[in-house]
Amino acid sequence: MLRKEDTSGEIFNSPEELLQWVETNWSSEKFQQPEEFQHMILSLRKYVHEEA
Repeated sequence: MLRKEDTSGEIFNSPEELLQWVETNWSSEKFQQPEEFQHMILSLRKYVHEEA
């Protein structure tokens, strides 16, 4: 189980659920350095595909 850091109760039972939630609810515009968002997404996708 993974939980987002603000502990609002959002729970992810798999890395895939976390990735889907991040892609749906976050965007690069919300980051001071938008390229960091893209790097995070690429890293999460790589992790999800390695686990599959």
